[in-house]
Amino acid sequence: MVTKPFARERWTLNGESTLNAAAVINDTTITVNDAASFPTARFSIIIDDIDIHTVTYISTNTFTVDPVISTNHAQYSTVRHVLTNRSIDEAIAEASQTLLHPLNRVLDKSGTTLDDTDFTWLNQGSASTAMDDAGGIVLTMATKETYHQVRGKYITAPSTPWTCTAYVEFGYGYELWTGTGVGSTVGLIGRESSTGEFYFLALRGDVTALWQMDDVTTFNADVGQFLWNNNWGAWFQLEDDGTDVIGRISFNGYDYKEQWTENRTAFLAGGIDQIGFAANSGNGTANQLFHIKSWTLE
Repeated sequence: MVTKPFARERWTLNGESTLNAAAVINDTTITVNDAASFPTARFSIIIDDIDIHTVTYISTNTFTVDPVISTNHAQYSTVRHVLTNRSIDEAIAEASQTLLHPLNRVLDKSGTTLDDTDFTWLNQGSASTAMDDAGGIVLTMATKETYHQVRGKYITAPSTPWTCTAYVEFGYGYELWTGTGVGSTVGLIGRESSTGEFYFLALRGDVTALWQMDDVTTFNADVGQFLWNNNWGAWFQLEDDGTDVIGRISFNGYDYKEQWTENRTAFLAGGIDQIGFAANSGNGTANQLFHIKSWTLE
């Protein structure tokens, strides 16, 4: 599980220098004589053609390295920038943004493609609609709702362990969400059918958040809220590993940050048995569109 903020390795040609001072086992930093030829962000180096380290922070000619120095290196040892398999994978992921979880697909755990009709409505209401779109699903809330009014769709959750990954966004295509209600949210739900309680891992106009809901109109608890600098969309993961339920967030569909974890029966006594997607247009505007652009079970 990735817990560090995403920052792919950077590349340069002929990045090379020598150690300004000896580097010894367990050192967390090294100092080179001239860092000018190296990248200015995260990159990999090799010392004496022996040990490969990732440079995670740069201060003039001093590099913070991960892992720590594992072999003693004398002053003036050669330090060279190297290209690693991981850095190539990260570059591809950044270029595509969705290497591991492509857009425009809705799949169950067996890999079967699902469409809107494979899901069951949760609190549909007379003004809520859903339609398939190029492999995704668009939810429409035609009327301004009262806060809260969560509406969405679900299927039966598979046996644990499972992970549901989704990309959600406000609006549709290039139509940006412009509603003024900060209560408008869209994201993943994990529900207990017997009680109607559910987790709602969602994007709001100003934050990403994880809420516990007693039902579709009753807020129970705010597990956590995180400032979000992109009100267009976000990647979410909701996982049930058989012991805990875990919520994660990503801005690229590749590198995920864990937001929250707790025992799978801490809130839902029987655990999650329904998994899906939903929107909450409370305090929003009429005719809001919410795009579930990718939703997969693994």
